[in-house]
Amino acid sequence: NLVLAAEGRSNYQLVVPDGTGDERIDKSLHLAARLIQAAFKASGFELPIAREGGRAPDKPGIYLGATAFALQNGCDPAALEGWDYYHKVVDPDVVIVGRDHAPPPVPAGLGDRAFFYRMATVKGVADFLRMHCGTYFLFPGGTFIPSAAATPRKDFELLLTPDIEYKPMERIEVPRDLQLRKHFFVVYNFRNTKECSLYDIANNLFPRVDDAYFAHTYDKAVPASKYRQTHPEYFALQGGERTTQNHYCISNPGFQETLFQWTKQWLDLGFKSVNILHQDGFRPCQCADCAALYGTGTDWGEKLWIMQRNMAERLWKEHPGKTFLMVPYTVTQNPPASFDEFPSNVAIRAQGTNLEAFEPWKRFEARRNLPIPRGFASGLHNWIANQSSSYTPQRTPLFVEQQVRMFHANNVTATTRDGQGYMFGLEGPTFYVFGRMFDDPEKLDAKTLLFEFCDAAFGNAAPSMRHFYDALYDSIEIYALYLSTHGIAWSYTDIYGRRHKAIRDPFRMLGFLYPPRLLNTLEQHLAQAEAQARADKHKARLRLVRRELDYLKATLRVVHLHHAYEIEPNLAARDRLLDAIDARNKFLGSIFTFRPRRQGDGASPAPIDGWDHVLFPRPGHSPAHLRLAYNDYGNPFENTAFNWDTAAVRSAPLPGTERQTALAAPGAVSIDTPLWDTAPAAELKPAMPSGKTMPATAFRVLHGPEHVHLLIRAGLARGQSAFDDAGRDGKMNGAEAVDVYLAPDPAREVFYRFTVGPHPGSKYDAARGLIADQMHPRFNLDDPDWNGEWTYESRLDPRGRLWTALLSIPYSTLETVRPTEDATWRVNVARTHVPAPDQLEQAIWSTLGSTRNVGDRNALGELIFRAGIET
Repeated sequence: NLVLAAEGRSNYQLVVPDGTGDERIDKSLHLAARLIQAAFKASGFELPIAREGGRAPDKPGIYLGATAFALQNGCDPAALEGWDYYHKVVDPDVVIVGRDHAPPPVPAGLGDRAFFYRMATVKGVADFLRMHCGTYFLFPGGTFIPSAAATPRKDFELLLTPDIEYKPMERIEVPRDLQLRKHFFVVYNFRNTKECSLYDIANNLFPRVDDAYFAHTYDKAVPASKYRQTHPEYFALQGGERTTQNHYCISNPGFQETLFQWTKQWLDLGFKSVNILHQDGFRPCQCADCAALYGTGTDWGEKLWIMQRNMAERLWKEHPGKTFLMVPYTVTQNPPASFDEFPSNVAIRAQGTNLEAFEPWKRFEARRNLPIPRGFASGLHNWIANQSSSYTPQRTPLFVEQQVRMFHANNVTATTRDGQGYMFGLEGPTFYVFGRMFDDPEKLDAKTLLFEFCDAAFGNAAPSMRHFYDALYDSIEIYALYLSTHGIAWSYTDIYGRRHKAIRDPFRMLGFLYPPRLLNTLEQHLAQAEAQARADKHKARLRLVRRELDYLKATLRVVHLHHAYEIEPNLAARDRLLDAIDARNKFLGSIFTFRPRRQGDGASPAPIDGWDHVLFPRPGHSPAHLRLAYNDYGNPFENTAFNWDTAAVRSAPLPGTERQTALAAPGAVSIDTPLWDTAPAAELKPAMPSGKTMPATAFRVLHGPEHVHLLIRAGLARGQSAFDDAGRDGKMNGAEAVDVYLAPDPAREVFYRFTVGPHPGSKYDAARGLIADQMHPRFNLDDPDWNGEWTYESRLDPRGRLWTALLSIPYSTLETVRPTEDATWRVNVARTHVPAPDQLEQAIWSTLGSTRNVGDRNALGELIFRAGIET
């Protein structure tokens, strides 16, 4: 072997090029040299850094980048592709070089997507240090690879940071015959679109350099804000009018040409590839030309495939060496049926979290035994939580080992990631295994890499931490492999042909994955590791794990005590639950620091001792995020116990299911129908108890042969007499309004929302549960584009200070029939009252004690249908 350092000294120098002509490349190479310097210094060896023209001629060197020495010795980076690099010993010197270059220049006004420099020499340095110098890159720590928008800090800390572990080395040596040309099968595999850290490069999470991937492109190429006024014909005809949203008339030649030219410009600029993808929530144009387009009838996916194939053929003629990446999504999820072969420039980006995503495309290739010309890219949903919160671990080393091997076997050359993953303490080994598996999917394995991570991260506490992670991953393996987003068991079709998520209650999912016994086991293993750790870096990393575990325990304590409260809804059980919620909120306050701000809560993540940056909570995440105060995709936590107003709940009586009776009406129903005086009134209660008295609001229900009728009588404040017309589906947030939420069929998770204001033209409706596509952005959320048939009558009596509203909703609109005797619907009614411009009061009928949202399904009351009284 060639000895680079031993017995406390080294005769080597680090040599960088005299100048590359690009200041950012020069700075990155100097930073790479500093990284080697830090690795040697950690074992007691000092290495100077010199430019090639000023190197000491009597000393051997470790040459970095495109030095003249590298070129003279057969290491020309121009011969390399992507992130490939050379390691070569030219005894006694060492060469490390890869392709280092800037991304293509992007003119101003073409978006804010960051394209990074390709610094393959930095990748070569990171791998050299891991293979020969006992250096491991364990956590992300800020920008290291420059982009047009970001550059590394000049004072980038490399020696003391817990992100990197330098194992002490008595000797640093390399094989004297070292001659490695490393190739990577992916060209990009990015984790974060805003920064690229040393961790990312070291672990094969490569950023975009000269591949123009934008996810959805139709709305970027033809934004409504730019074209709606000048070219309304580009936009979809819906309901007799051209939409103002980003939905398109795909048969329109002007739209097609604008989309093509926007796409082509990226290849003109020098990018090697560009993608195309229609908009989220695709809604077809209703014009005759679109209906007739390509003769595919109502198969809109086929229309898009044909249109995009035609674009690919044009791009191939103008840029024959470049790649056109098509993205199957929603209506184009299935491969095309009208043709069997793509043009030679086409690659396909499958939603490839699991192997199942590639199977339709393998069948497509088998039709004529023709492979997809440029292979596949893959979109990852590994870290998009499914009913489990993004602040819990999502995947396991076993899962990502199998996934990367699947990518390699299926000719996947690029990946993009939806959801970054936030738990670098609890999920650190998984992230590490995922990245490192790209080094050699055939020879590496999850077990070896988990041991590598734990040994490097925790030193003599590693055995305890392996037990910790083994217990954690064993418990969530069923989620990672089967129940997670795009897992093979995350959804099913019932006997009626309806598609459902297998688990739709996030508390059920969390309680199942993290039982009390597991949490106690994790606590024992972590406490043991904390007692064993000796080195400062090992202790610092354990503090990160501790913070994340304490968050997980506080969260799961609420979940388990909520289940106990559901079983025994008494005061003692409720008090234990409320105490747990308060304790969790107090813990959240402890991991943030607060400074007064004009906007927001002024919260930023509190530092962790031993770290110069914070990995949990991530910067930009607020206490509300960690409280799970919102309904994010697949994670409906807003109306759960996490967000209860505990003071209000403590002062409220124990809740029970509210019940209202609907009486039968034999004939036509109006506001003046006498039967209303017979129907029972259900009073709404203030949503936020206060000393003020809100005007009374009550509702009654009648059901006729074809309609269900709801009559709401709402008191008004003195002087309230004129109200604005919000229009159909206009915004009524913060305005005087009544909300009705209906679930007619107990067997279906379908909900209808009807909102009205005092002006008879103010009416809004939405449906939840009718969208079956689980990747649709409105899946399991209110869809305001749904418009049902129903009537609304409003009557104002300013002198009597009374607003009377009558909603008459056909059963056909609700996709149901007239209820039979004793049938039960789920329902809730809420009111927003605005007695003055700066005042807002709310009332709701059925509440759990802290319910604010009429759409909180946990709080829905019962509507029981009776025969009524004939009059």
